[in-house]
Amino acid sequence: MEHVDFGVPDGHSAASGKLVCRSPGLENILERPLMTAQNMAMEDGTIKSCSNFTVLTAFAWHARSKALQMNPDQASQLVFMVDVRSKLNPPLPKGYCGNGIVISSCLCTAGALIENSLSFAVKPVQNGIE
Repeated sequence: MEHVDFGVPDGHSAASGKLVCRSPGLENILERPLMTAQNMAMEDGTIKSCSNFTVLTAFAWHARSKALQMNPDQASQLVFMVDVRSKLNPPLPKGYCGNGIVISSCLCTAGALIENSLSFAVKPVQNGIE
């Protein structure tokens, strides 16, 4: 069955692993590297660095709030898991194979999230990880 958004370019087989994007919406996302998103998040000088996870999570939170056309006074909450294995004191025992996560959340009004720069959304995500 042929995929709606992606296809194999002419002269290549499916085994080659080469794909072309057929969806204009996805094409824009695929062409924009994470570095661009990170630079957008840091351009106002509010934050000095951000990981791929924080910038993508903040971007998705912002985009979802905007796409849902939320009331500016409505609360917009983001919930995500944080790996705390390296942050525990005392540390987990050697050989521990279980989970080491906590649930973290961020909350602000949709209006503040949508009207401010990307760094506004990145900062609470970073704080939730710390």
